[in-house]
Amino acid sequence: NMFGQALVLGLITIVTQGLVYGSLGLAAAKSRDYLTGYPGVTTWIGRGAGALFLVVAVWTVVRVGS
Repeated sequence: NMFGQALVLGLITIVTQGLVYGSLGLAAAKSRDYLTGYPGVTTWIGRGAGALFLVVAVWTVVRVGS
């Protein structure tokens, strides 16, 4: 019946999201713990992210302007 199928699909969704987002959260926490021990690496990651934002901003201005 439709209720049973919806229940099974809901359970599959809950388990899948728990595994995917749970794993992502654990990986992020481990990465944070690792990176806080290396301030120089954290600085360069921040600079890289800033440079990426600038590149995307310039690309957006060029694309919108043309």
